[in-house]
Amino acid sequence: MFIASSLCYIGLLVSIGQVVSLPLPMPLRDAVARRAVQRQEPFETIPAYVRRAPLDVNTVPVEQPSMAPEGVIVPYKATKRAALDVNTVPVEQPSMAPDGVTVPYKATKRAAPDVNTVPVEQPSMAPEGVIVPYKVTKRAPLDVNTVPVDQPSMAPEGVIVPYKATKRAAPEVNTVPVEQPSMAPEGVIVPYKATKRAPLDVNTVPVDQPSMAPEGVIIPYKATKRATPDVNTVPVEQPSMAPEGVIVPYKATRRAV
Repeated sequence: MFIASSLCYIGLLVSIGQVVSLPLPMPLRDAVARRAVQRQEPFETIPAYVRRAPLDVNTVPVEQPSMAPEGVIVPYKATKRAALDVNTVPVEQPSMAPDGVTVPYKATKRAAPDVNTVPVEQPSMAPEGVIVPYKVTKRAPLDVNTVPVDQPSMAPEGVIVPYKATKRAAPEVNTVPVEQPSMAPEGVIVPYKATKRAPLDVNTVPVDQPSMAPEGVIIPYKATKRATPDVNTVPVEQPSMAPEGVIVPYKATRRAV
């Protein structure tokens, strides 16, 4: 019984081997080959062999400006500027435009001034905005003049030394004829050459309308808005000053010796 079953298994294996060893038909073989190719991963191109795009040829005429924003040369087109903000604030109300948008003016809060707690009979100072009692700063000692009285002296760096005359550069010789004008822009005398001035702008503003030229171009006159003057809150019997446009009580400044 065991021998018969073994023979059956051996016969079955032989028959399967013969079926597998048979050649496949051509369409089935091509399908298997295509499937194997599709399963392969795509190759990566080496950067050295990447083909670069050719440079664009400028076909714009010479007398016409051109530009190439994306690598393609085209005739120049001026970019559109952002529209200016419209001032809708009433004329009698001041305005400002910190970020380009016109809004009603808002005064910035100033720092509160320091309170002077120093007695009246004692001088005070505020080198960093804080009022403190006055302290005399120590000066550097003066140099002693050891040069004889009958000899001139000088102190170019604060140290007194005998006087030495500095050598002046020899003046340039004028070889330009007398009847011809000359100039010496860099210390060398050369024949005079008139510098070419920029052409003046033509005033196209009507005669009955005022005009101005802040940058050399004549345009209709526009009045500039002045800053509001500061209010004097110092008492009448106390002197005041306004070194930076803000009225404050008067403080005597120390003069340099």
